[in-house]
Amino acid sequence: MEYGMRISNASESERYQLMKQIMWDDAEHVPKLIDATHRMVRHKQAQWRDAQGVGLNESDPSLLFYLSRINFRVHCLGNVRHEWSEWIEPLTVYGRHPMYILSAKPTKFGVAPNKLVWEGQTKSLPGFRPTREICDTDYLVGSGIDDALQRVWFRALGSRHTDDVTLGSNHTGFRRQHAAGPHPRAYFFDMGTSTFISSLTYFTCMYAQQGIAFDHIYGWEYTLLEPTSFWSKVPPPMKPHYSFFNIPVSGDASDVDKSFVQFLANTVSAHDFVAIKLDIDTPDIENKIAMDLFADQQLANLVDELYFELHFRCPIMMPAGWDDVMPHELFGLRLDTGHVLEFFAGLRRRGIRAHMWV
Repeated sequence: MEYGMRISNASESERYQLMKQIMWDDAEHVPKLIDATHRMVRHKQAQWRDAQGVGLNESDPSLLFYLSRINFRVHCLGNVRHEWSEWIEPLTVYGRHPMYILSAKPTKFGVAPNKLVWEGQTKSLPGFRPTREICDTDYLVGSGIDDALQRVWFRALGSRHTDDVTLGSNHTGFRRQHAAGPHPRAYFFDMGTSTFISSLTYFTCMYAQQGIAFDHIYGWEYTLLEPTSFWSKVPPPMKPHYSFFNIPVSGDASDVDKSFVQFLANTVSAHDFVAIKLDIDTPDIENKIAMDLFADQQLANLVDELYFELHFRCPIMMPAGWDDVMPHELFGLRLDTGHVLEFFAGLRRRGIRAHMWV
């Protein structure tokens, strides 16, 4: 947050150089940060498999230093009934994989395996690989089964029996049958889905490796796609669980036919695990949807995880593919680095695992 506000408070002409200086100063931490995220992901995968010998010391100083946490407390009659923490990757000032940013052409660093060069200076970076792609996602830390079950279990206390889900080992995921009554289901909503192989392959595989199989997936795509070709790319086991809308989604809550927030509120409940990807490259729509989630706590309570590619006035990413001309503010959100980071942090404080999507 401190770096973000420093960049925001600098003049337009100074921001690029200031961001490069911050990246250079912190470069030696990047391989260690990536290692910490990888260890946490392997830990979540091991929790699902109930693997032996793949434990993780959550008091490890490197995890505490490099990763972020969302802390939860459940209160009952003024007393703390239960508390837990969920690990997540830290927010970055550029919204992309840190190794990609150090390698990106707009930053103009000299890069080579295990080292970085800038203005005649060389830094040794063991573990640094300068070949990362702009859409690399392997630093993201998504929910594991333990995260998801604790969320839905305690969110629904008082509305169903507490033995509907199991918090011990040998979880069976969400897609299973229950004897009677409400039970947790897992939903994924993909706005800007394109074809199944564009990002849903990543999400379904990532979550499955961490113990979450989606009961249903909903996708929206504005570009008109040929149906036979589209469905040929959807894996047969996923077809019964996938609904695809080849229409634009709307950020207008009064649009009863296309409003995403209305669709969400009418589809899920507090018993469910809900993950959303928001990437339609149309700020007038996607920013409005995100701001609704930020402003409406009742709506935010329905969402567990959000992957959002928010385009902002980043001096590195604007010439790397984002719009060269961008407003300073949209729907009350200032689009400078500091305020965008605070927006994502605010979503996390509301209990949403908010990621800067690519």
